[in-house]
Amino acid sequence: MGECYAIHLKGFFLIPVTLGFYTPWFIAEVEKYFISNATYGTERFSYNGNGNELLGIYAKGFMLSILTVGIYSFWMKAELDRYRWNNTSIQGISFKNKLPGEELFVNTLLMGVAIYLTMGIAFPWVIVRLLRIKASYLSMEETPNLASIEAAMRDKEASSLGEGLNEAAESIGNFLGG
Repeated sequence: MGECYAIHLKGFFLIPVTLGFYTPWFIAEVEKYFISNATYGTERFSYNGNGNELLGIYAKGFMLSILTVGIYSFWMKAELDRYRWNNTSIQGISFKNKLPGEELFVNTLLMGVAIYLTMGIAFPWVIVRLLRIKASYLSMEETPNLASIEAAMRDKEASSLGEGLNEAAESIGNFLGG
């Protein structure tokens, strides 16, 4: 957690001092921290994005969004999603994301209308739909070695959060006489 606090504290001071120009490097550091600390079983994800490349995406995105009165922001968001996933890997195998901006634009508009017409009731379905759309454009260069991940997940030494919570619930139940 100390590393996470340090990244955010540095961003808290540098973003205003640089008038926002530090933002791409801050986002690259945050993405690297969270993605590199995520695991699937015992396998760690890795992230190799950098602020220099993100600066180009943000500069183009902000300029075109201003010129198009915000419409380009959907294409910018799609490009940022593609960048994040295309720079993420597990077991040295990279993800590939091909989410087009027009798909995000059209579906976001339709989802906004659905939320409005149902007075918010459709919100959970909209979120699931958006996640399905994003997942449909996500793939991997090759299949990772799932057998090694599965074997490691069955290892009693490698406890996951769900298993830990289950153990805690059993302990509480035993303590309460259940």
